[in-house]
Amino acid sequence: MENLNEKNSLPVDRQINKIIAIAKYKFWWGRKAIFNYCIKTVPGCDERVSEKERMRYSTSALFQKLTKAEKSLIIQRLEQIEKRNIIARADARAVGDSCHEDI
Repeated sequence: MENLNEKNSLPVDRQINKIIAIAKYKFWWGRKAIFNYCIKTVPGCDERVSEKERMRYSTSALFQKLTKAEKSLIIQRLEQIEKRNIIARADARAVGDSCHEDI
């Protein structure tokens, strides 16, 4: 049985939810940044999006046109960025801690 969204009875796409969860709630990206990142990450994706959708930064229209493999690629890239950010923060803390040590 399909998992349906209660509001409009559309199938829930867990990949889209994952993309939004990382980009919007971890990186604090807006709709425009998410749209542009997806267009930049997926080769040939910009050709499938109409000018009207591009002007409105319509992420819902964009996500509908992406395949599962393309959404998976976006998730993988976002997770790589997330891991790099975690490592960079840990390195920054380590450098900050070493500056406060007595010589």
